[in-house]
Amino acid sequence: MSERIRMSDTGLTCTFDPEEYATRWDEDDVEHETDDTDEDCGYFVCSNCGMVMMYGDEGWFETEPPYRPSFNYCPHCGARVATGHE
Repeated sequence: MSERIRMSDTGLTCTFDPEEYATRWDEDDVEHETDDTDEDCGYFVCSNCGMVMMYGDEGWFETEPPYRPSFNYCPHCGARVATGHE
């Protein structure tokens, strides 16, 4: 029988970043990437293991910036989610 790992015992931390970032165009028609979440973004991705979590009205994140997750640990790797607002 495998030993059950408590999420808080992994010692890992992660962030969940949007799968798509918004781009903006300047007056010279040059594309610039931003740190803003794209309006068509559907998922946020764990920086530690790559697991995707749904975003939007039925998702796991606030729908307005700063898009805080409604969970404290990644359900796949057990890393503690660092939101930068701790």
